[in-house]
Amino acid sequence: MTDPYARASSSRHLARHFLANKEYAKVIEYYEGALQAKGLADIANRELQRELAHAYLLNKNYPDAAATFKKVRASPQAARSDDYLLLAQAQFQTKDYVAVVDTLDRLSQQGFELDSGQLRQAMALYYRSGAYPQAEVLLKKLLLREPDNPEFWHQLVALYLQQNQQRKALDQLALAHSKGVAFNEQQLLLLADLYAANKNPYAAAELLQSEMRKKTVADNGKNSRKLFEFWLHAREKAKAIKALARAARNSNDITLFLYLAQLQMEQEDYRGMRNTMLAACAEPLDENHVSRAKSISLTRSRHASITRKPEPYISWAQIWCWPSR
Repeated sequence: MTDPYARASSSRHLARHFLANKEYAKVIEYYEGALQAKGLADIANRELQRELAHAYLLNKNYPDAAATFKKVRASPQAARSDDYLLLAQAQFQTKDYVAVVDTLDRLSQQGFELDSGQLRQAMALYYRSGAYPQAEVLLKKLLLREPDNPEFWHQLVALYLQQNQQRKALDQLALAHSKGVAFNEQQLLLLADLYAANKNPYAAAELLQSEMRKKTVADNGKNSRKLFEFWLHAREKAKAIKALARAARNSNDITLFLYLAQLQMEQEDYRGMRNTMLAACAEPLDENHVSRAKSISLTRSRHASITRKPEPYISWAQIWCWPSR
Protein backbone atom coordinates (compact mmCIF):
# COMPACT_ATOMS: atom_id res chain seq x y z
CA MET A 1 0.00 0.00 0.00
CA THR A 2 1.71 3.16 -1.28
CA ASP A 3 -0.94 5.84 -0.80
CA PRO A 4 -0.04 7.77 2.42
CA TYR A 5 -3.67 8.46 3.26
CA ALA A 6 -4.63 4.80 2.84
CA ARG A 7 -1.65 3.62 4.93
CA ALA A 8 -2.41 6.09 7.70
CA SER A 9 -6.12 5.29 7.76
CA SER A 10 -5.50 1.54 7.75
CA SER A 11 -2.92 1.79 10.54
CA ARG A 12 -5.27 3.92 12.65
CA HIS A 13 -8.08 1.40 12.16
CA LEU A 14 -5.82 -1.49 13.21
CA ALA A 15 -4.55 0.45 16.23
CA ARG A 16 -8.10 0.99 17.47
CA HIS A 17 -8.87 -2.68 16.90
CA PHE A 18 -5.93 -3.76 19.05
CA LEU A 19 -6.85 -1.13 21.65
CA ALA A 20 -10.21 -2.82 22.10
CA ASN A 21 -8.31 -6.06 22.81
CA LYS A 22 -5.88 -4.28 25.19
CA GLU A 23 -2.88 -5.28 23.04
CA TYR A 24 -1.06 -2.06 23.77
CA ALA A 25 2.25 -2.89 22.09
CA LYS A 26 0.40 -3.45 18.81
CA VAL A 27 -1.63 -0.29 19.40
CA ILE A 28 1.56 1.73 19.73
CA GLU A 29 3.11 0.09 16.65
CA TYR A 30 0.17 0.96 14.39
CA TYR A 31 -0.37 4.48 15.77
CA GLU A 32 3.31 5.21 15.15
CA GLY A 33 2.92 3.80 11.64
CA ALA A 34 -0.11 6.00 10.98
CA LEU A 35 1.83 9.10 12.02
CA GLN A 36 4.88 8.14 9.96
CA ALA A 37 2.69 7.76 6.86
CA LYS A 38 1.91 11.51 6.98
CA GLY A 39 -1.26 10.97 5.02
CA LEU A 40 -3.77 12.72 7.28
CA ALA A 41 -4.60 16.35 7.96
CA ASP A 42 -2.90 18.13 10.85
CA ILE A 43 -5.99 18.01 13.03
CA ALA A 44 -6.30 14.25 12.47
CA ASN A 45 -2.58 13.73 13.17
CA ARG A 46 -2.99 15.64 16.39
CA GLU A 47 -5.76 13.26 17.45
CA LEU A 48 -3.50 10.34 16.52
CA GLN A 49 -0.76 11.77 18.75
CA ARG A 50 -3.25 12.07 21.59
CA GLU A 51 -4.35 8.46 21.15
CA LEU A 52 -0.73 7.31 20.89
CA ALA A 53 0.15 9.13 24.11
CA HIS A 54 -2.77 7.45 25.84
CA ALA A 55 -1.59 4.08 24.55
CA TYR A 56 1.89 4.75 25.96
CA LEU A 57 0.24 5.53 29.29
CA LEU A 58 -1.79 2.32 29.25
CA ASN A 59 1.37 0.38 28.37
CA LYS A 60 3.16 2.04 31.32
CA ASN A 61 5.68 3.67 29.00
CA TYR A 62 5.50 6.88 30.99
CA PRO A 63 8.45 8.86 29.55
CA ASP A 64 7.16 8.43 25.97
CA ALA A 65 3.62 9.22 27.14
CA ALA A 66 4.82 12.48 28.70
CA ALA A 67 6.86 13.45 25.65
CA THR A 68 3.94 12.78 23.29
CA PHE A 69 1.43 14.66 25.44
CA LYS A 70 3.81 17.63 25.42
CA LYS A 71 3.74 17.57 21.59
CA VAL A 72 -0.05 17.50 21.68
CA ARG A 73 -0.16 20.43 24.06
CA ALA A 74 2.33 22.43 21.99
CA SER A 75 0.51 22.07 18.67
CA PRO A 76 -1.17 25.14 17.11
CA GLN A 77 -4.72 23.85 17.77
CA ALA A 78 -6.17 24.51 21.19
CA ALA A 79 -5.25 21.88 23.79
CA ARG A 80 -7.94 20.11 25.80
CA SER A 81 -8.12 19.89 29.55
CA ASP A 82 -7.58 16.13 29.50
CA ASP A 83 -4.30 16.68 27.60
CA TYR A 84 -2.94 18.48 30.65
CA LEU A 85 -4.34 15.91 33.06
CA LEU A 86 -2.92 12.96 31.17
CA LEU A 87 0.45 14.70 30.83
CA ALA A 88 0.45 15.34 34.59
CA GLN A 89 -0.42 11.69 35.19
CA ALA A 90 2.47 10.53 33.02
CA GLN A 91 4.84 12.95 34.78
CA PHE A 92 3.68 11.70 38.15
CA GLN A 93 4.48 8.13 37.15
CA THR A 94 8.02 9.23 36.31
CA LYS A 95 8.18 10.90 39.75
CA ASP A 96 8.75 14.32 38.21
CA TYR A 97 6.59 16.06 40.81
CA VAL A 98 7.76 19.57 39.95
CA ALA A 99 6.64 19.00 36.36
CA VAL A 100 3.29 17.65 37.60
CA VAL A 101 2.60 20.81 39.57
CA ASP A 102 3.75 23.02 36.67
CA THR A 103 1.44 21.21 34.23
CA LEU A 104 -1.54 21.45 36.58
CA ASP A 105 -0.82 25.12 37.25
CA ARG A 106 -0.82 25.74 33.48
CA LEU A 107 -4.14 23.90 33.26
CA SER A 108 -5.56 26.22 35.90
CA GLN A 109 -4.29 29.26 34.02
CA GLN A 110 -6.06 28.16 30.83
CA GLY A 111 -9.42 28.73 32.48
CA PHE A 112 -10.91 25.35 31.58
CA GLU A 113 -14.20 24.46 33.27
CA LEU A 114 -13.35 21.06 34.77
CA ASP A 115 -16.02 18.54 35.62
CA SER A 116 -16.04 16.89 39.06
CA GLY A 117 -14.09 13.87 37.85
CA GLN A 118 -11.36 16.07 36.41
CA LEU A 119 -11.25 18.16 39.57
CA ARG A 120 -10.83 14.99 41.62
CA GLN A 121 -7.98 13.83 39.38
CA ALA A 122 -6.19 17.18 39.49
CA MET A 123 -6.68 17.46 43.25
CA ALA A 124 -5.26 13.96 43.82
CA LEU A 125 -2.23 14.69 41.63
CA TYR A 126 -1.58 17.97 43.44
CA TYR A 127 -1.91 16.25 46.81
CA ARG A 128 0.34 13.31 45.94
CA SER A 129 2.92 15.72 44.52
CA GLY A 130 2.98 17.70 47.79
CA ALA A 131 1.24 20.82 46.42
CA TYR A 132 -1.20 21.07 49.33
CA PRO A 133 -2.38 24.69 48.85
CA GLN A 134 -3.44 23.96 45.25
CA ALA A 135 -5.10 20.72 46.33
CA GLU A 136 -7.01 22.66 48.99
CA VAL A 137 -8.38 25.10 46.38
CA LEU A 138 -9.73 22.25 44.25
CA LEU A 139 -11.18 20.41 47.24
CA LYS A 140 -13.10 23.50 48.24
CA LYS A 141 -14.50 23.73 44.71
CA LEU A 142 -15.63 20.11 44.96
CA LEU A 143 -17.20 20.80 48.33
CA LEU A 144 -19.15 23.73 46.90
CA ARG A 145 -20.50 21.45 44.18
CA GLU A 146 -21.33 18.59 46.53
CA PRO A 147 -21.77 20.02 50.04
CA ASP A 148 -23.32 16.78 51.34
CA ASN A 149 -20.46 14.56 50.20
CA PRO A 150 -18.66 13.38 53.38
CA GLU A 151 -15.60 12.31 51.38
CA PHE A 152 -14.72 15.91 50.54
CA TRP A 153 -15.19 17.14 54.12
CA HIS A 154 -12.88 14.49 55.52
CA GLN A 155 -10.32 14.86 52.72
CA LEU A 156 -10.07 18.58 53.47
CA VAL A 157 -9.47 17.78 57.14
CA ALA A 158 -6.73 15.32 56.15
CA LEU A 159 -5.20 18.01 53.95
CA TYR A 160 -5.06 20.47 56.86
CA LEU A 161 -3.52 17.82 59.10
CA GLN A 162 -0.91 17.07 56.44
CA GLN A 163 0.11 20.73 56.72
CA ASN A 164 0.01 20.58 60.54
CA GLN A 165 -2.89 23.06 60.63
CA GLN A 166 -4.71 21.51 63.56
CA ARG A 167 -6.94 24.50 64.26
CA LYS A 168 -8.24 24.57 60.68
CA ALA A 169 -8.72 20.81 60.79
CA LEU A 170 -10.75 21.11 63.99
CA ASP A 171 -12.92 23.93 62.65
CA GLN A 172 -13.61 22.00 59.45
CA LEU A 173 -14.39 18.73 61.21
CA ALA A 174 -16.54 20.38 63.89
CA LEU A 175 -18.51 22.20 61.17
CA ALA A 176 -19.04 18.94 59.31
CA HIS A 177 -20.24 17.28 62.53
CA SER A 178 -22.66 20.11 63.24
CA LYS A 179 -24.08 19.81 59.70
CA GLY A 180 -24.78 16.13 60.15
CA VAL A 181 -22.12 14.93 57.71
CA ALA A 182 -21.55 11.17 58.01
CA PHE A 183 -18.73 10.16 60.38
CA ASN A 184 -17.26 6.75 61.07
CA GLU A 185 -15.79 5.78 64.43
CA GLN A 186 -12.23 6.83 63.57
CA GLN A 187 -13.39 10.23 62.37
CA LEU A 188 -15.33 10.80 65.61
CA LEU A 189 -12.24 9.87 67.62
CA LEU A 190 -10.19 12.25 65.47
CA LEU A 191 -12.61 15.08 66.24
CA ALA A 192 -12.29 14.35 69.97
CA ASP A 193 -8.49 14.27 69.70
CA LEU A 194 -8.49 17.58 67.82
CA TYR A 195 -10.60 19.23 70.53
CA ALA A 196 -8.06 18.03 73.10
CA ALA A 197 -5.07 19.08 70.98
CA ASN A 198 -6.59 22.56 70.65
CA LYS A 199 -6.87 22.90 74.46
CA ASN A 200 -10.52 22.03 74.82
CA PRO A 201 -10.46 18.69 76.67
CA TYR A 202 -13.93 19.30 78.08
CA ALA A 203 -15.46 19.34 74.57
CA ALA A 204 -13.38 16.27 73.72
CA ALA A 205 -14.70 14.39 76.74
CA GLU A 206 -18.32 15.42 76.16
CA LEU A 207 -18.16 14.33 72.52
CA LEU A 208 -16.50 10.99 73.27
CA GLN A 209 -18.83 10.21 76.16
CA SER A 210 -21.88 11.04 74.04
CA GLU A 211 -20.73 8.90 71.11
CA MET A 212 -19.89 5.97 73.39
CA ARG A 213 -23.38 6.13 74.85
CA LYS A 214 -24.86 6.17 71.33
CA LYS A 215 -22.67 3.14 70.43
CA THR A 216 -21.16 5.03 67.47
CA VAL A 217 -17.83 4.68 69.27
CA ALA A 218 -16.95 1.40 70.93
CA ASP A 219 -17.31 1.30 74.72
CA ASN A 220 -14.04 -0.52 75.35
CA GLY A 221 -11.02 -0.16 77.59
CA LYS A 222 -9.02 1.90 75.11
CA ASN A 223 -11.74 4.50 74.56
CA SER A 224 -12.67 4.59 78.24
CA ARG A 225 -9.04 5.33 79.06
CA LYS A 226 -9.06 8.12 76.47
CA LEU A 227 -12.23 9.49 78.08
CA PHE A 228 -10.53 9.38 81.48
CA GLU A 229 -7.57 11.38 80.15
CA PHE A 230 -9.87 13.99 78.61
CA TRP A 231 -11.84 14.45 81.85
CA LEU A 232 -8.63 14.57 83.87
CA HIS A 233 -7.17 17.32 81.68
CA ALA A 234 -10.49 19.14 81.93
CA ARG A 235 -10.06 19.01 85.76
CA GLU A 236 -13.24 17.01 86.16
CA LYS A 237 -11.73 14.52 88.61
CA ALA A 238 -14.98 12.80 89.62
CA LYS A 239 -15.86 12.13 85.96
CA ALA A 240 -12.28 11.10 85.30
CA ILE A 241 -12.35 8.53 88.11
CA LYS A 242 -15.65 7.13 86.82
CA ALA A 243 -14.18 6.77 83.31
CA LEU A 244 -11.00 5.21 84.68
CA ALA A 245 -13.02 2.67 86.66
CA ARG A 246 -14.82 1.69 83.47
CA ALA A 247 -11.54 1.49 81.56
CA ALA A 248 -10.04 -0.78 84.23
CA ARG A 249 -13.08 -3.09 84.21
CA ASN A 250 -13.25 -3.22 80.41
CA SER A 251 -9.55 -3.90 79.92
CA ASN A 252 -8.72 -5.75 83.17
CA ASP A 253 -5.47 -3.77 83.12
CA ILE A 254 -3.78 -4.01 86.54
CA THR A 255 -1.95 -0.71 85.97
CA LEU A 256 -5.29 1.07 85.56
CA PHE A 257 -6.70 -0.56 88.70
CA LEU A 258 -3.71 0.66 90.71
CA TYR A 259 -3.93 4.16 89.22
CA LEU A 260 -7.64 4.22 90.09
CA ALA A 261 -6.87 3.16 93.65
CA GLN A 262 -4.37 5.99 93.96
CA LEU A 263 -6.90 8.57 92.75
CA GLN A 264 -9.56 7.19 95.10
CA MET A 265 -7.10 7.50 97.96
CA GLU A 266 -6.41 11.12 97.02
CA GLN A 267 -10.18 11.73 97.07
CA GLU A 268 -10.37 9.94 100.48
CA ASP A 269 -12.66 7.32 99.03
CA TYR A 270 -11.05 4.56 101.07
CA ARG A 271 -13.81 2.02 100.69
CA GLY A 272 -13.70 2.47 96.92
CA MET A 273 -9.92 2.24 97.05
CA ARG A 274 -10.09 -1.04 98.97
CA ASN A 275 -12.56 -2.57 96.52
CA THR A 276 -10.41 -1.48 93.60
CA MET A 277 -7.30 -3.01 95.10
CA LEU A 278 -9.12 -6.24 95.86
CA ALA A 279 -10.19 -6.37 92.21
CA ALA A 280 -6.61 -5.67 91.13
CA CYS A 281 -5.32 -8.46 93.35
CA ALA A 282 -7.83 -11.08 92.29
CA GLU A 283 -4.84 -12.85 90.75
CA PRO A 284 -1.22 -12.79 92.01
CA LEU A 285 0.64 -9.70 90.80
CA ASP A 286 4.07 -9.50 89.25
CA GLU A 287 6.85 -7.77 91.16
CA ASN A 288 6.39 -4.36 89.53
CA HIS A 289 2.69 -4.24 90.33
CA VAL A 290 3.31 -5.55 93.87
CA SER A 291 5.76 -2.69 94.41
CA ARG A 292 3.16 -0.18 93.24
CA ALA A 293 0.49 -1.73 95.47
CA LYS A 294 2.82 -1.56 98.49
CA SER A 295 3.53 2.09 97.75
CA ILE A 296 -0.18 2.94 97.66
CA SER A 297 -0.81 0.99 100.86
CA LEU A 298 2.06 2.68 102.71
CA THR A 299 0.95 6.11 101.53
CA ARG A 300 -2.53 5.34 102.82
CA SER A 301 -1.12 4.20 106.17
CA ARG A 302 0.95 7.37 106.58
CA HIS A 303 -2.07 9.49 105.70
CA ALA A 304 -4.14 7.67 108.32
CA SER A 305 -1.51 8.21 111.02
CA ILE A 306 -1.31 11.93 110.21
CA THR A 307 -5.06 12.47 110.18
CA ARG A 308 -5.61 10.03 113.08
CA LYS A 309 -8.61 8.54 111.29
CA PRO A 310 -9.52 4.90 111.97
CA GLU A 311 -7.83 2.61 109.47
CA PRO A 312 -9.49 -0.78 109.15
CA TYR A 313 -7.64 -1.73 105.93
CA ILE A 314 -3.94 -1.14 106.71
CA SER A 315 -2.84 -4.73 106.25
CA TRP A 316 -5.13 -5.84 103.39
CA ALA A 317 -2.50 -5.31 100.70
CA GLN A 318 -0.11 -7.71 102.41
CA ILE A 319 -2.87 -10.31 102.60
CA TRP A 320 -4.07 -10.06 99.01
CA CYS A 321 -1.28 -8.88 96.77
CA TRP A 322 1.95 -10.48 97.84
CA PRO A 323 3.08 -13.29 95.52
CA SER A 324 3.60 -15.59 98.52
CA ARG A 325 -0.07 -15.50 99.59
